[in-house]
Amino acid sequence: MRTRSTLVVLRMFALVAATLALSACALMGGGKPSTLYRIGASAAADPASATPSSLPIVILYPGSSFDRQSEGDQILTVTGNEAAYIAQARWVAPAKEMFDSETIRQLQRGPVPVSVLRAGDPPRSAYVLAIDVSRFDAEYSSVGTVPVVVIDGRAKLMRVADRQIVGDWPVTAREPATDNRVSAIVAAFDRATVSVTSQVAQFTNASIARN
Repeated sequence: MRTRSTLVVLRMFALVAATLALSACALMGGGKPSTLYRIGASAAADPASATPSSLPIVILYPGSSFDRQSEGDQILTVTGNEAAYIAQARWVAPAKEMFDSETIRQLQRGPVPVSVLRAGDPPRSAYVLAIDVSRFDAEYSSVGTVPVVVIDGRAKLMRVADRQIVGDWPVTAREPATDNRVSAIVAAFDRATVSVTSQVAQFTNASIARN
């Protein structure tokens, strides 16, 4: 029969062994930290806007819907039928969050004064904006080539008062990277994101102006 002291020693040995195993895994996994990248870092500051002459239009924007593979903080690439993430490179925040931040920035830059709500019950005079992003990746024609960043999505705008869809538009961007380097690919993601969110803002402003 094992004594209490023997069991204690065995538990301590197991703990030490587990700690050593974890250390080895960290070294074998390439302990080099990932470089973090941001979308919107190169965007110039918006000029100060004049005080609106009318009350802002309220838009409820609960956030975009992304494909599960691309919504997180890893940078997705696609080559044919294969998908992979860029090693040792991550977004500083989930791609979905950065896309939503840029969408709000573009909405607030438009000619129609808007107030964007992220949650809660919108007033009867408000609109609800939904964006479904089906692709958010860097596409390679073959291994080692310079990729093209692809963003595809669809935006819908609903008027709360009568629950009517007043806008439904495909939005898309194709931005080739200047080189097969992470910094160049990130810059292409930045340009493509600005392009798509600008399209959303323009369509939204035009639909509100008509209604």
